[in-house]
Amino acid sequence: MQQAVIFVRVSKKEQDYQRQVEDLRAVAQNQAVQVVAEISEKISGAK
Repeated sequence: MQQAVIFVRVSKKEQDYQRQVEDLRAVAQNQAVQVVAEISEKISGAK
């Protein structure tokens, strides 16, 4: 079984990344990929 890491990012603190995580979990399950870690961050690239 292949393994993968889920990485999600939003650029504003008021945004939520939970839907991204759920969608990527579903993709992994459909393709028989084992998710070994989930990384998420809320950070803006603009200064």
